[in-house]
Amino acid sequence: MNKKSGLWIALDSVFIIVFNIIFFTMIYDAVSAAIWITYVFIHIAYAMLVITPLLTRKGKHAHLFGTTIAAVSSVYFIAVLIIGIVCIAVRPDTVKWIVIVEIIFLGIYAAILLINMIANEHTADIQEKQDIQIQHIRGCSARLNLLISQVEDKKLRKKIQKAYDVVHSSSIKSKPIAGKYELEVLTLLEAVEEAIETSNVESAEKALDSLIKAAQKRNSLV
Repeated sequence: MNKKSGLWIALDSVFIIVFNIIFFTMIYDAVSAAIWITYVFIHIAYAMLVITPLLTRKGKHAHLFGTTIAAVSSVYFIAVLIIGIVCIAVRPDTVKWIVIVEIIFLGIYAAILLINMIANEHTADIQEKQDIQIQHIRGCSARLNLLISQVEDKKLRKKIQKAYDVVHSSSIKSKPIAGKYELEVLTLLEAVEEAIETSNVESAEKALDSLIKAAQKRNSLV
């Protein structure tokens, strides 16, 4: 455990320590079953608030997803805390309604939290796919741009420029059906690079023609 983790644990413990000191010094003598139930649920709600960051999917957009479910956990904790304060003030003799209210709030919280987590997972999957597509397009564009500066043959350079324009202007969105054409573009790009390296202009031109067609087919599908 590093110093930073230790400080966060200490910060998370402040509420529990203060709450329990107040509870056992000022309220304990008049504690009923209903108050004990709210006591337990307050700790459950706070525990969920603390562990919420651990439920967030890691990645580039983790902070956005974390903010959403942290807000849900915060609202639930505040609601349970208010219920607890009211219960302590009123000191009801029966536990039935306290249990029902606490269970209803817990059920609503769990449902909203899970819905948000499922939505976050779906959004994260989409964004990861988009990031892959962006990397694919930028990577191919950069490699073609490099080839333009390396080639002296004007006809070949013009064809590389055309291939670059098609790839660079491609949509970052993709579909599974376009996957084979994206792989074909990468394979043909390697063939172009190999042909240029061996000064085989004819092979490079043929590979570029096929690359442009594959990129155009990919774009028409997405």
